[in-house]
Amino acid sequence: MDKLTPEILSRLDALAAKLGVTVQFIWSVLLQQAKVVAITDLTAAVFTGTVACICCYKLYTLIKEEAEKDARLLSGWQGAAGARAMIFSLGLIAGLIAFFTALPAAITPLFNPQYWALSQILNVIK
Repeated sequence: MDKLTPEILSRLDALAAKLGVTVQFIWSVLLQQAKVVAITDLTAAVFTGTVACICCYKLYTLIKEEAEKDARLLSGWQGAAGARAMIFSLGLIAGLIAFFTALPAAITPLFNPQYWALSQILNVIK
């Protein structure tokens, strides 16, 4: 990491000169942006987690209702019950995938904004 520091500083100085600001200003803006990214990702994680929970509950109640109607539940669903089960299953899967994608993305800018800012700078340099 020490080898990259002069290169990073020189590129930051060049970027700051082009923008007419100081490196400290760019760094403070990136740290503020880390908070925005963390809040956005946490909001997405909460929303998709809620969608997944709703779909799980709806799927559970659908299975329970169908099981009470007919003991041969595993013989296959047809019509509206099958379509609703498919929709809720897809919603559950999509919600869980989105939740487990958004949550880790929020952890770094939330708990370590300096590392997030540095990684953003390194991504621009590459």
